[in-house]
Amino acid sequence: TKLILLDSLLQEMTEEDDRWRFLVRFEPTPRSLVYLCEVVMMNIIQDIPRLKTSSARRWTLASIPPRVRERLLELFMKKFAGMNDHRKIIQKAWSLLYTHQMNCIDLPSTISTDQTTLKSILTYLGSGHHDDTPTTVFRLISVVGVEEVNTSLKKFMMYSPCLVEIQVRRSATDELLRAIGQSCCSLEVVNFARSPGVTDAGMYYLLGDKPEDEDSPMDRTCDVTKSVPYGGTKQSLRQVKIRGTRV
Repeated sequence: TKLILLDSLLQEMTEEDDRWRFLVRFEPTPRSLVYLCEVVMMNIIQDIPRLKTSSARRWTLASIPPRVRERLLELFMKKFAGMNDHRKIIQKAWSLLYTHQMNCIDLPSTISTDQTTLKSILTYLGSGHHDDTPTTVFRLISVVGVEEVNTSLKKFMMYSPCLVEIQVRRSATDELLRAIGQSCCSLEVVNFARSPGVTDAGMYYLLGDKPEDEDSPMDRTCDVTKSVPYGGTKQSLRQVKIRGTRV
């Protein structure tokens, strides 16, 4: 019933204004209306029973545009920052709202303390890819297992050629940098601080070069489904943070 009422409200507001203008925070929009809609949607998502998440996800994908879903995920992250999310609200919000159409993915350090939730989010990032994502910014401070992080992120990076900023602190490895170098040729800013798995070889991969001690050609199997030519980030990269690595 709540979903039907909210859908009616959104339909009314859409008819009065340009589509979803009230949720993108343009100046002519009253903040009270924006705040009302955000609070209503967040409360509905929090109260959806686990057994109803499949039908609720179909509704959110059909009714709420990607930019608005991205904003709601950001609000959930802020709301539960530093709190004990014993009801797994953030995990549920990601399962309902996330698709590979987000422009910015920012996973703060507070989410890393809940390893179960972070593992679920990483699973969402690395699965179900068929087309390139429009994601331009990705930030993660991780404390979960390095191998788990890199397995999901390598798949995500392969389908994210538009990335201009990547931060993977504490858990980046040479193999992740290889995947980034093969797929993200517009990259401008990287931060792999406190990642002991990053060495000189990884930086060669990132830039599109072959490590000095590697005789065999670089493995380009990550690139077979991509339309972006392999070239590394040598031409685009302008800021690198690698303190705490083995470079």
